[in-house]
Amino acid sequence: MKVVDLITAGIEAYENGKYDEAKRILTECAEAGDPEAMMNLGLGYDGEILEGGGGFGADAGNAFFWYKKAAENGFDDALIPLYVCYDEGIGTKVNPDKAKELKKKLKTAD
Repeated sequence: MKVVDLITAGIEAYENGKYDEAKRILTECAEAGDPEAMMNLGLGYDGEILEGGGGFGADAGNAFFWYKKAAENGFDDALIPLYVCYDEGIGTKVNPDKAKELKKKLKTAD
């Protein structure tokens, strides 16, 4: 099965409340280096930034970790939640310099 198909299967499992299955699939893809899977893992752990997140158990540290990995691997959609993490200290220490840097990236990512 292609990685894209696996990610789709992971997202569908999440949307159907099959969180263990979703987490297993997305983790496998993320550990293989897929940034979309990394972003979706962040969403699964996110109980603070986005509504509907946290299906894997609200864990701000893991949400931050996966958002950061996704952004580092070129997944621009991860920049917004990563910015919020640095700006508000969610899953990491407040870092105004990093938040400012990400805000600049967001303006050029469009």
